[in-house]
Amino acid sequence: MAIRYLILLSRQGKVRLAKWFSTLSPKDKAKIVKDVSQLVLARRTRMCNFLEYKDTKIVYRRYASLFFIAGIDSTDNELITLEIVHRFVEQMDKYYGNVCELDIIFNFQKAYFILDELLLAGEMQESSKKNVLRCIGQQDSLEDMEADTSEMQVQFSSPGEPLSMLTVRQYMPLRNFDIVDAALNFENEGVIIEGGCDLFTCKPTKDDKKLEFKLENELDEDYQRSLRMAVAFAQSESVRKSSSNSRHSHPIPPNLARASPFGPLSVRANRRKFGYMLSTLNACHPDHDFFKAPKPYEFSKERSLDDVVNAFDDKILGAHGMRFQSGLHTPGGSFLWGIKMWRIIDSEMDIEKCDIYSWNPKENPLDDFEPSFWSLHYFFHNKSKKRVTYLHARALKTCHEWGSDVYTTPKSYFADRDSTDNESGEASPIRIQEEDIEETFVDVELLEEIIKRSRSDPRLAVDLCDSHSEDSH
Repeated sequence: MAIRYLILLSRQGKVRLAKWFSTLSPKDKAKIVKDVSQLVLARRTRMCNFLEYKDTKIVYRRYASLFFIAGIDSTDNELITLEIVHRFVEQMDKYYGNVCELDIIFNFQKAYFILDELLLAGEMQESSKKNVLRCIGQQDSLEDMEADTSEMQVQFSSPGEPLSMLTVRQYMPLRNFDIVDAALNFENEGVIIEGGCDLFTCKPTKDDKKLEFKLENELDEDYQRSLRMAVAFAQSESVRKSSSNSRHSHPIPPNLARASPFGPLSVRANRRKFGYMLSTLNACHPDHDFFKAPKPYEFSKERSLDDVVNAFDDKILGAHGMRFQSGLHTPGGSFLWGIKMWRIIDSEMDIEKCDIYSWNPKENPLDDFEPSFWSLHYFFHNKSKKRVTYLHARALKTCHEWGSDVYTTPKSYFADRDSTDNESGEASPIRIQEEDIEETFVDVELLEEIIKRSRSDPRLAVDLCDSHSEDSH
């Protein structure tokens, strides 16, 4: 059997997608769309999903606000057609994540891509959801390469240019990872938490040989410097005696055997894995060039997944100040970090089968402009899936100008998130005018008690304020 056409129609009669598998003139197509739309929209909910139209059959089904309409020959099986339509809907829901009409409106080309993978000349050619998603993911990767060619291209002809990210490519936009990003960006108790979770593929490109050659040259130069330093130490007794005193003034050189957390860097696979980490850092922090002075000893291989999970959870949940109930928003408006976020990462990475590395630089280049209290950087590398996930977070101070001084005090948000005073959508922090400070007496202990009670139950805080006002009178 073969489907002649497939139309996605809204309840208002607007065509969201139309795919034709038979050759028709524009006039005939417009006539079919008009007639079929009138027939389907006029039918009630409990009516049969099959109806005849001229020498063909119409098979339709409604999903939310959209009608999926397929035209088939009069001798074809209607139930099989319904299954094909349902598979198309399942495939879009798997790709978009809870697909809705707006997804198809703003990303209609993806719906056409999925349909082209499912049907060929109106007949089912691929029924595997996994294979279809893989093909769409490859198309997304190619689109990302073409869109970011100017930013990711290495300019080897002009020395001094920063080395862009070539070894890793962003796999595909994952909506679930947006939830993880939201949970890693919030503000509470005078501290701003900035973080993210980025997924990349490790598919080799034609420029990987140049990248590997560049990385190997940098490592060889570092190795030769270490070797010359060791020879100089061995020849000069005075240098050997003074080396213990100046140990802290010299950077620790790499092992002469070129050992690293990735294994001996003389092995090509280990160098490539090291390049994945540097490329990921370059992609996520484009203002820095991590290939300029590669330092493999700044990375560590984590032996226990539980230790990584506990260390990350302790920092993030500790920054909240208190544990909120599941589903609630944090004071900064993001989602709460928890086991759900690890499950999202595990669904894409299978983290139990990943090699986990942490990056712990002695002088973090990311702190050049904004020093942090602490920072965490973890890399999950899945060799079989050829993916790298970069999970990172750091804590920064929040500063607000108050008169002529700068205080590191947290923002005070109103309970109602809809009542905002500025264009950014956030409630303005509460400020006290200088002339009010001299004439107003503030009971600090009472204020702290009101704040504590308002967090547990706002009505208790109101009662406390009322009782205090009566006592003052």
